Amino acid sequence: IMNFGVIYGLSAYGISQQTDLPRDQGAKFIEGYFSRYPGIQEYLNNTKTLAKKQGYLETICGRRRYIPEVNASNFQVRQAAERMAVNMPIQGTAADVIRLAMIHLDGEMVQRRLRSRMLIQAHDELIFEVPMEEMEEMHNLVKDIMPRALELAVPLKVDVKTGVTWGDLE
Repeated sequence: IMNFGVIYGLSAYGISQQTDLPRDQGAKFIEGYFSRYPGIQEYLNNTKTLAKKQGYLETICGRRRYIPEVNASNFQVRQAAERMAVNMPIQGTAADVIRLAMIHLDGEMVQRRLRSRMLIQAHDELIFEVPMEEMEEMHNLVKDIMPRALELAVPLKVDVKTGVTWGDLE
């Protein structure tokens, strides 16, 4: 709660409302958080400033979201827009990554004439229906293609789980 909350503007009062901590400890947590991770505070400030200046933000792939409300005179409207601005480049880039992975995986599955099928995408997960005889090939394909969907400064980690139903995945 607190890690994501602080990034999205949770105040010391907000921390006290969502946890058992008193306001002063919530304030100390926020102060300590930004002291320990100054790059996050810099990102937040730079992202909000850029959104106010341009009126939009972009993902790494260049997809734009216009957020004119960051310059609203109404405090609550402006705060909500600032939260959207902070979130958009991160979540939007994650969406770009999964879309690119889906395109590359589908192309490779078609080329290899696999019977496996991509069924659903849920946030950063892809669910496949895979015949037993293709299990190893699909496992290797997913582990190879997904981390390379978009070249980033940090490596992307991919976990593969199998099961008869979505709830049984291990």
